[in-house]
Amino acid sequence: MDDNKMAMIIFGDVNLLLPQNAVVTIEMIESVDSEVSVEGAIGTLKVDEGEWPVFVLGADFKLQTDCPPEYKYCVAVSQPGQSAFSILCEEVGSVMIDHSSELRPLQACMRSAINPIASLMYKDDKLMLVSDTESMKNYLNLGAAA
Repeated sequence: MDDNKMAMIIFGDVNLLLPQNAVVTIEMIESVDSEVSVEGAIGTLKVDEGEWPVFVLGADFKLQTDCPPEYKYCVAVSQPGQSAFSILCEEVGSVMIDHSSELRPLQACMRSAINPIASLMYKDDKLMLVSDTESMKNYLNLGAAA
């Protein structure tokens, strides 16, 4: 497993990085069922034998109730022992990072218990927001479902 490979989930002007090994599947938006199973979700995605809540984040990182037409992909994310969730986005890619030199921890004044972003990275003329599945799960209020 390569801890330096991150999935880049792009929505609006946001480049969100999550561990590549946490991405279970990437589906087209047509795979999303509009049945809502969790507050804040816009639908569910069937993955294996489960139904995972699907969320839409805006460029301001707030949950959205509608999906912009440019969002085409649904990225299903999970780690063992954690709640699974999916995020809709415009594009999905991957990026290799050097943890020691490329990541910049979030300044203390920008950190909070509800902020899922742990660090920033500037690469290939793009600002990238680095998070992990547990922080995103908590941000999406899925802690009780674990």
